[in-house]
Amino acid sequence: MEKLAHIEDWVAWSNAPSAAFRSANGQTTALSGQSLPPMLKRRLNAQGRACCEILNQLIPNADLPVIHASRHGDLQTSLTLLSDIVSDGHASPARFSLSVHNAVLGVYSIASGNQNSMQALAARGGEFDAAMEEAAGYLHDGHPAVVVLLSDDAAPVLLSGHLSQPRHACAVGLRLTLSSGQPLCRTAAPDVGNPGPIDVLEWLETPSAELPARALWTLGSL
Repeated sequence: MEKLAHIEDWVAWSNAPSAAFRSANGQTTALSGQSLPPMLKRRLNAQGRACCEILNQLIPNADLPVIHASRHGDLQTSLTLLSDIVSDGHASPARFSLSVHNAVLGVYSIASGNQNSMQALAARGGEFDAAMEEAAGYLHDGHPAVVVLLSDDAAPVLLSGHLSQPRHACAVGLRLTLSSGQPLCRTAAPDVGNPGPIDVLEWLETPSAELPARALWTLGSL
């Protein structure tokens, strides 16, 4: 077993069963949207707005690097773009700018003024493991903390027969350090799972559980 980092704090949002935030201290609150000015707020869907609120809660001084991992990004916007191209051969530049994987981080950076390193990644189902590896690199490079944000929207109806994930729209943010908080441990194991954000949230809320991914992840005692 290897101790990769410590979870100092976490905040999550899911629309299942209702759109609400949950946090490490057990509190549940509604999505307020107060972290974004109206002009920027209109550019994001509910999941994107939740991502920005999570980052503002975990980085109140806008002074930490962020790794955003999403398997599919904004699938509905991507599908709309493809439909537009099929119907008339044109795609909206504004809509395209919001379909790319780093769109949420761009909006967050503008709104918060955070000019630290920001990284967006997709890993074909291995987002959790990939993001944790990247986070460990930031920490060992000397950053006191780094925030990992995992998010995906629910699969659109058009793709429901082709995708088993995501089951629900969900975003999970974890502030990681090398020494402060709950130990995050992994054990080498066969490639046994492709956890999405909702799976990570359920794991965080069940401290004794294991999270099967590219490795087997567990939470140590505080």
